[in-house]
Amino acid sequence: MKKTEKMLCYPTGEGREIQIPVVTLEGGVPGPHAVITAGIHGCEYPPILAAAEFCRTCDLQDIRGTVTVVTISTLESFRTRTPFVCPVDGKNPNRCFPGDLNGTYTQQLTYHLFHDIIAGADYHIDLHCGDMTETLAPFCEFGTGYSEKVDAMSRDIALYSGMPSLVESNLNADPGDLPQGLNYLNSVQHGVAGAIVEIGQMGRTDREYVDGQLFCIRNVLRRMGNLAGEAVPTADPAWFTTYETVYAPVQGIFVRCVEAGTDVKAGQKIGEIWDYFGNPAAQVHVPADGRILYLTSSIAVEKDGFLLDMVH
Repeated sequence: MKKTEKMLCYPTGEGREIQIPVVTLEGGVPGPHAVITAGIHGCEYPPILAAAEFCRTCDLQDIRGTVTVVTISTLESFRTRTPFVCPVDGKNPNRCFPGDLNGTYTQQLTYHLFHDIIAGADYHIDLHCGDMTETLAPFCEFGTGYSEKVDAMSRDIALYSGMPSLVESNLNADPGDLPQGLNYLNSVQHGVAGAIVEIGQMGRTDREYVDGQLFCIRNVLRRMGNLAGEAVPTADPAWFTTYETVYAPVQGIFVRCVEAGTDVKAGQKIGEIWDYFGNPAAQVHVPADGRILYLTSSIAVEKDGFLLDMVH
């Protein structure tokens, strides 16, 4: 049994250095290799707190196999309190996987995260939450379409995550507006079972958000055989397969009339946009039946700017 804490360091060739804090927990008996990543976005705090707390409090006597935890994946964003993107090059790390060793800072960062840490795992849990200007209802998005074994493990991550909304993204199906370069889905594309878990919002560190992340970590590890104890599946989760994104038709002040987690009908009004004098400029409606997973908590919107993501 062994616990190792190590700061992985990589020169970028631009006078900078990529640093990745990694904790490795090795049990005394054989088991799978799990990788947990937190802090892909440096201002998503509950996952970071939960990952660090799990590493600090975990009893090695309970570990089976190997659990590798990246507590803060994008340290530059965390240190500078920069939401959504890495401040070095302005790129969103969760749009850059599997990375590029000869690319920009973020592309090199994601290259090392995947090739040096994630690629050797049996499964991968990517912990997230709503960023500084996002309100969010808890959900888990998991990848399928690689093989029966990988698909089954990805589904198990979702089912034992504790999340009430589960979204399947199949590599061979049209997922709607799901973006490219996602961390968890890249793992699945390379044969590593994977899912993204989202709990928390708006830079808040409420204990319930941290506890939700911790429950997910421990319950999934138990289910997969990495942690002693009994795992409990989520009771009556809702399953979805397709994303729809709603953008602002005009710039202005966004006043919403729905909350994250709301089930909506096609054509339902979800808010309106005022001009800068307070006059109504546009109404906003959803394009389909479904559930709103997260939406902007900011009232400042630009034309074609993000308003919400929903699934059906």
